[in-house]
Amino acid sequence: MNCYAKRLDVHLLINLATADRDIEHEQQSDLAMISNSGRRPYKADAPGNDPIYDKNYYETMRGNEPNALYRKVLTATGINFADRRVLDVGCGRGEMITMALEQGAIYVVGLDISVESMHLASSLVDSLSLPKERYELMHMGLDQYADQGQHELFDHILMIDFVEHVEQTVLLRSLKAARELLAPGGSLVVHTFPNLFWHTLLTCLLKIAKPDECERITSIHVNVQTPKRLRLALNKSGFTDVAVWVDSDFIHASSFYINMKESLLKSIVKTVFNDLMNKRAMRWISRKIKIDSLLYMSIYGVARK
Repeated sequence: MNCYAKRLDVHLLINLATADRDIEHEQQSDLAMISNSGRRPYKADAPGNDPIYDKNYYETMRGNEPNALYRKVLTATGINFADRRVLDVGCGRGEMITMALEQGAIYVVGLDISVESMHLASSLVDSLSLPKERYELMHMGLDQYADQGQHELFDHILMIDFVEHVEQTVLLRSLKAARELLAPGGSLVVHTFPNLFWHTLLTCLLKIAKPDECERITSIHVNVQTPKRLRLALNKSGFTDVAVWVDSDFIHASSFYINMKESLLKSIVKTVFNDLMNKRAMRWISRKIKIDSLLYMSIYGVARK
């Protein structure tokens, strides 16, 4: 075994061994700090001209067709927007907002801490030429929105690829705020990608091959999840009716894959990470030997109030 492989093994084993062990202790510490100090102003996700979430980020995020992922999320979670009030947390370019409005949502609020997100989302949503009273875009985080005062409650709150971008203390405050803003019987919908195993494997490889790219990815994905970790966070935030599961939507969720040029390599990647993973036999085997939470990169969650 050469020195590069040895370094990769050491990085991977150390990261995976420590990450899951520290999850519960980390969340208990976070919750104790929040309980003692009350709500605090945002730091990691405070509104501003964030150099990470700039125009280039949104131009390369999932290529030019993100709606395939959003459609899968809606199908997998059974969410119906018709005649519903919807809150989209971390609304990005605004695609989910437009989908909700086009499917009959009566009122949609989009929140994001990126200036560029607000520009892009506003341009996209305004292009629908809908009455302004049906939607609102706000440059702030969820905790700040909840602290503004009395709001009408929402039927659905969306956190689509939001969780992995915020620190754990911010996530816990956001989940608590989401529960407060949900109407009775309302749903919080979560999708996060990638899972901790694949993120750890990728960053271990990049530390050796492309250190700058590794630094960029870890600066964006600061709170990568496991199903256990997400479920625990939802429970700790007051949700009792919680469903968390894993799935394969790599070809829709991975910006790396979507931005690849058409080639034999891309076809091989699709075959392995999409076609094979979605085979019924593969799903059954992975569940039977209890490795599905490692193999399947996307984590879904629905929590009801």
